[in-house]
Amino acid sequence: MANSYQQYSVAIRNLTDEECEWINNLLNAMNDAPDLTLDATGESNKDLVTEWKHFTKQVGPEMAEIVKDLAYDTEYADSGDKSYWGQAVLRQNDDLAEPYLWLYEEEGCTLDKPIGIVQEFFKKFRPTATLIFSWAETCSKPRIDEFGGGACLITADWVYWPPLQLEAMAKLYTKTKQAGNKMDLPSPSVHFEEKTEP
Repeated sequence: MANSYQQYSVAIRNLTDEECEWINNLLNAMNDAPDLTLDATGESNKDLVTEWKHFTKQVGPEMAEIVKDLAYDTEYADSGDKSYWGQAVLRQNDDLAEPYLWLYEEEGCTLDKPIGIVQEFFKKFRPTATLIFSWAETCSKPRIDEFGGGACLITADWVYWPPLQLEAMAKLYTKTKQAGNKMDLPSPSVHFEEKTEP
């Protein structure tokens, strides 16, 4: 049996005391949040609504909204289950390094969660900062097509997921060659979009 992994390791460095406090509050709130949030339609049972109101009062409305975005599975509209956001470790008392937030994962998680943590931090404290977040996709055995990875650029305003476009490029190359034409190596700025016939 083979196991597939999605791994990454990044850090936000040189944290101030205020930044450390906010990160610590965020991580605690994500862990302490109710097991289920309000669903997308706003229809939830009475106990859950009461529990969420209590949580919001405890952490504050701003932090509760951030937690709602980061701590829950939003891939499916009917799911309110807590998501897995990888490992998040705040290192404050390390004699060898300045305070930093270490985000990492050895097996796999929903990538938009750790990326969201970084973006929320940038929005709050470092509106001009950027972070290149890269990950590897590996396998314990050499299974065909089980290896890869990617990267994105995180800012306070947006996350840029560069399109690999390799499949689109491969299809275009095959079609061009089948038509008897030559296809030169394209510029990296060229975007390949498969055109559909009207």
